[in-house]
Amino acid sequence: CPDFGLITAIPQPLRSVARTRGLQLARAQGAAVRAAGGVPVPLAHLLAPKFREMPDLMFSSDRYHPSAAGYAEAAEQLLVTLCEALSEKIPALALP
Repeated sequence: CPDFGLITAIPQPLRSVARTRGLQLARAQGAAVRAAGGVPVPLAHLLAPKFREMPDLMFSSDRYHPSAAGYAEAAEQLLVTLCEALSEKIPALALP
């Protein structure tokens, strides 16, 4: 779950409520993923700095949804975690 507190298109005080509830949901999602044997990816934590630093690049023109660059950053974070998880599960192939 993303950090909804970064979405300036959501007016205050609703943005503060959305941020709090979103982060609560993210923690619950992480716990459920770990309980199921998965590896959670804390996107709110990982993406917030870039969205905060470069909102014009990271948000689409509606100022609510991520732009292509924002989605690319999210995909990169997912890919990093996926590769790490796979390297733990798949032993390196022995080369001749």
